[in-house]
Amino acid sequence: MKTKRILALFLAVVTCLSLAVSASAASISDFKDVDTKAWYAEAVSAAVDNGLLYGKSRTQLDPNGLLTRAEMAAITIRSFGCYKAADISAYKDVAKSKWYYKDVALAVQMGTYNGVSSTSMQPDRAITCPSLRMPRKCPDGRCRT
Repeated sequence: MKTKRILALFLAVVTCLSLAVSASAASISDFKDVDTKAWYAEAVSAAVDNGLLYGKSRTQLDPNGLLTRAEMAAITIRSFGCYKAADISAYKDVAKSKWYYKDVALAVQMGTYNGVSSTSMQPDRAITCPSLRMPRKCPDGRCRT
C-alpha cells in the first residue's frame, strides 16, 4: 500500500513538477510566466488543459517556483479523484479558511498525504526530491538532495 502511495505521488509530481495551483485558467497561453519552449511546456499544457493545474492567478502559474505540500495535495486529488474528506481538525496549521483545506482533507482520506506530526501538516512547506524519494537530479538539473 505504501508503494502505491509513493508511486501515485511520484507520478503526480513528474507530471506537474515545480508548478503551483490555486486559481483557474483556460489554457497555457493565459499564463504570462510560462515559456512555451521550456522542457516542461508540453506537460504543463496537458496539466492545465486537463484541470490539474489552475495557477496562482489568471496570468501566473509560477513554473519555476517551489511546489508546496498543499499544492501537491491538490494536484494529487485532481489526478486520481477523491470525494470523501478526512477529519483534519487535529492539524492546527491547516485553517478552514485556506484555499487548500478541502484538498488536504481529501488527500489525507485518499492516503497520499500525512501530517509531519500529530498536530502539524506544514502545508506551505516546499516539497523536495528527498521527501518524495525521487532521483537526486530532476530533468532541469535543479533538484538535488
